[in-house]
Amino acid sequence: MLIIDSIIILSIYAGSRLRERYKNKQKNINKLSSLEVLDKPEKQQHYVNTGSTAIVLSALSYIYAPLRIASFMVIVYNILPILRRAEHSLIEDHKLKNDTLSAFVSIVSLGVGAQLTAAIQGCIYHLGCKMVARSKDLSTEVLSDVFIHQSNQVWVVREQVEIQIHIEELQLSDIVAVKTGEMIPVDGVIVKGDSSVDQQVLTGESIPVEKHLGDEVFASTVVISGDVYIKVEKTGAETSVSKLEEILKNTTNFKTKLQLKGEYWANLSTLPLMAGSFLSIPFIGLNAAVTILFSAPTNTIQVMNSIQVFNYMTLISSHSILIKDGRALESLGEIDVVLFDKTGTLTEEYPKIAAINSFANLSENQILSYAATAEIRLTHPISKAIIKEAEKRGLKFQQVNKAYYTMGHGIAVEIEGLLIQVGSGRFMKKEGIEIPDNANPAAIFIAIDGIAEGCIEMEANIRKEIPETLSLLRQQGIKKIIIVSGDHQQPTQDLAENLGIDDYFYDVLPKDKANIVEQLQIQGHRVCFVGDGINDTLAMQQANVSISLAGATSVATDMAQVVFMDGNLIHLNKLFELAKELNSSVENSLLFWASWGVGNIALATFYPIGLIKSSILFGSVFTLGLSHATLPLIRLAEKDVDKIKSLPHNPGCN
Repeated sequence: MLIIDSIIILSIYAGSRLRERYKNKQKNINKLSSLEVLDKPEKQQHYVNTGSTAIVLSALSYIYAPLRIASFMVIVYNILPILRRAEHSLIEDHKLKNDTLSAFVSIVSLGVGAQLTAAIQGCIYHLGCKMVARSKDLSTEVLSDVFIHQSNQVWVVREQVEIQIHIEELQLSDIVAVKTGEMIPVDGVIVKGDSSVDQQVLTGESIPVEKHLGDEVFASTVVISGDVYIKVEKTGAETSVSKLEEILKNTTNFKTKLQLKGEYWANLSTLPLMAGSFLSIPFIGLNAAVTILFSAPTNTIQVMNSIQVFNYMTLISSHSILIKDGRALESLGEIDVVLFDKTGTLTEEYPKIAAINSFANLSENQILSYAATAEIRLTHPISKAIIKEAEKRGLKFQQVNKAYYTMGHGIAVEIEGLLIQVGSGRFMKKEGIEIPDNANPAAIFIAIDGIAEGCIEMEANIRKEIPETLSLLRQQGIKKIIIVSGDHQQPTQDLAENLGIDDYFYDVLPKDKANIVEQLQIQGHRVCFVGDGINDTLAMQQANVSISLAGATSVATDMAQVVFMDGNLIHLNKLFELAKELNSSVENSLLFWASWGVGNIALATFYPIGLIKSSILFGSVFTLGLSHATLPLIRLAEKDVDKIKSLPHNPGCN
């Protein structure tokens, strides 16, 4: 009977494959098309439905025997996709994988007359595929929704006027205006102006490149000096789509090392299980031997772990956390040092102006007006704070003629024939400008035609969530928390002491941040870098895990593996917590299903309960496993309910 049924099944499969190849040839479709069709949600649901039908028919056939023929045909139809994947594994991958084992079990179960077992096997297989796809789709949907809320603005020339628009609104041949200190947002060609461009993000070379009329420039590079107008070669929509596709690729296709190891051992055990089952037939009987194979955990390991990963990704995304590279989730469990950039990360994005000091005859408003005019197109937090205060006082901004910018130091502009220089004390010293001995060295200085006229003292606003965030990080097992800052020693030291930080680095230039990360790694630490600006990109590339806040410059957001979309650092602890939960959940799942496999072999060998009872038992355990794997989605639903309950109640609405 086994041989006859096997011949019938394989003959039906061979006929279906020949028909499929003929249709594909007629339509000029490649040979993988059938596999792609099988992965479609509607097809997976179809096979789950037919699998359920097969189970019902098989059960009823014990009452009404003629139904066995109908049951047999439905089961064969339902296992054809399993045979198709098994064929692909054998012919294309040259491996015996869990698909091969599932196909073998289905055929043998039918051959020994255990139709209910074959029906349950097929239904469980397709249900697992459907749940994996559903979890992946949901994770992708949530990630996409989080991503599209990220805002990027650009300046374009429309009817000879510069206006600010969202990057998604860019069109081919639009002219984008990029000023000194700004990042180039798109790939394009310079149609007006000359500039010096820092391409280190792309090339790794620290020496700026001179760009002139007709030269190509690239997104994520920075204009060091000069103003340029760039003709867009790719629209903003195309740019965003490519970013989203890359993010989804790195995230939804991610598998943990444990997951990969589990799948490796599951696939590796396929041949020994099949051989052991065959060799045990003389000792324990055919039914018991098939029972060993039926509930082998090979396919279940892949299904359960994949569902867990996707569902945890969905749960993490619901906390306004954008995971751009899934590998960060696994690396977080190994992190022992968290390195925070100071300005805009531990502190509010915009510091406060504590005082404006005049060294000569200029008023506070004049000093502030000159500084704000010079800084108007810069994105640095200090620049934003100065501009915000000037706007608050109703000061007017003057026309800037020329400008050059030194990253991390300062800016010089020409305003109505005057050379205005704004920057740190280090910048003034470099420019040969003397500043008073009693001036605060941490202040921002303003010089006119080479003479220091005043300074602006800033003070940081510590984010309200920082104390709780740092406390929870300690509970997460983080050994060392460090501040890295371009600010001077005293304000950096004061912040570190105020927050109980372990160590701090001050007067750090952008290139040195990456060196600090590297030195910590050489000492054996695993480093998570948390930053928010263009000056952080090299450090982000060097770190084991990189995190950026919403509102960060586009380069920082692009380089970071993780982005907190609402800018709240309290999510850092939730991220660590859920990442550890995910790794622990996958590990426990592997141990459970491996134990189930060993226990099932022992049960089939020493206390055989028969194929029917074994299949029912396995189906029950599989259902429990699915319930456990979907726990993150239950937590997500509870989170949404709590959010709805927290909304204010309007008595006028029913």
